[in-house]
Amino acid sequence: MKFCISACFPVLLCLAQAEAQSGLADTKGTEADLQALDEMITLKAQKLGDWADQHRIISDVINNIWEQNNWTSEADTFARETALRIERIPPWQFKDRLEAMMRAMKDRYRFDDRQTQQFQQQIYKEMWTMSLKYGPTLMRNAEEMLDTRLRQEPFTAQQVARWAQASDPLMNDLQLDVQRFATEFGEILNENQRSIYKRDRESLNRRMDYFVRKHEEWKRGKWRVEDWGLQDDVLHRPKSQSDLAQEAVDRLIGRSALPYQESTWRRYVRAFVRTYELDEAQKRAGGTILDDLVTQADRYRTSKADEISKLNPGERVNHPVLEPIRRMFTELKARLEVIPTERQRKRALDRAPASRKPPGSRSRS
Repeated sequence: MKFCISACFPVLLCLAQAEAQSGLADTKGTEADLQALDEMITLKAQKLGDWADQHRIISDVINNIWEQNNWTSEADTFARETALRIERIPPWQFKDRLEAMMRAMKDRYRFDDRQTQQFQQQIYKEMWTMSLKYGPTLMRNAEEMLDTRLRQEPFTAQQVARWAQASDPLMNDLQLDVQRFATEFGEILNENQRSIYKRDRESLNRRMDYFVRKHEEWKRGKWRVEDWGLQDDVLHRPKSQSDLAQEAVDRLIGRSALPYQESTWRRYVRAFVRTYELDEAQKRAGGTILDDLVTQADRYRTSKADEISKLNPGERVNHPVLEPIRRMFTELKARLEVIPTERQRKRALDRAPASRKPPGSRSRS
């Protein structure tokens, strides 16, 4: 709990999954309902793609929020670094995330065996309490957030206002719950540990105060991208010419395209040629890049044929053995990007839907 308020949309997802996966709720219907929601959210989270890419987004979120609030004390830094380590682990690997958090706290406070056991019991008790109070609301908000990301759309102030209003009971109680938990945690510490605890609690209070204050603004529709540290996110920053043209290419190949498949690569090159209206020499340059990477991918697939053959289609989307091929697709896009001229880029921008252009970028007739 000392770092549960590290960011916003990723934290809602992580808290919601923690509640469902703890398996401690024993109220009739609660566990089954939460488990069903958790399975749905897990499937949608996996559709976001390689978790390493999502971790980069979440890292920017956490770092931006910390930096713009000047949370720079030693305790603030510990909270940020711990949150970043936990977010490296996919949310569906809940036990691994919990172990990472436990390990960080044990190392910081130098718990003995008795304290480790007591802290673990406190954490599970808190998950049980939160699952009963907040689980369905948190998970439904998280589901809508994921749906928005999967549609490749930015969050809006209207959406955030609705989520904030729905979670009002959570925010009204959360401060009391966190303070109660912090007090109970302090009771298991010795005198030396309490000096660390004092700094950590002050750090936690700063983050709680920030989110409680902002929550009131969000309910009134006054959410800003910076509030969630999303100013560097590709879906929320102002669209550049390259971004808009890239969106046109992505629309042509379809959002369901799988980056480890050669057919996706060939469709991408065709869509790139069409979007930028490349000439014959440029087409040949693009074809040469494609052939080079296809050869590399074939060579890699041959070397890993036994491992790849054992994967079902669902596993292939994010399995580590295919990560080198996914990186080759990223390389393909980067190498193609240098081919169009500035004139071709401008024409591609002019053909982009007006609603997707940045302010002031519409062509004058």
